[in-house]
Amino acid sequence: MSDASSDRPIDAPRCPLCRDANDCAPAREGRFDVPCWCSALPREQVSADALAQVPASQRGRACLCRACLTGARDAAAQRGT
Repeated sequence: MSDASSDRPIDAPRCPLCRDANDCAPAREGRFDVPCWCSALPREQVSADALAQVPASQRGRACLCRACLTGARDAAAQRGT
C-alpha cells in the first residue's frame, strides 16, 4: 500500500540541513512533475555526505540548497570561512 504523502514533495522552501532557501520548484508547487534546479545538476557534483544527513522522513521529498547539495557549505566550514 502506497503512502499518499510520499507522492508529494514536502512544502519546505528551506534546506533541511542549513535552513537557507532551497529554491525547490516542486516544493513550491506541491507536485513532482515540476522540474527542479537540482535535477539538472550533474551527479558528480552532488555531495553524498550531504544527502546522507537528510532526515529519513524527508529523503526524496525535500530539496537541499545548492551550497549543501554540492558540498560547498562543508568545504567553506572546513576552510573556516
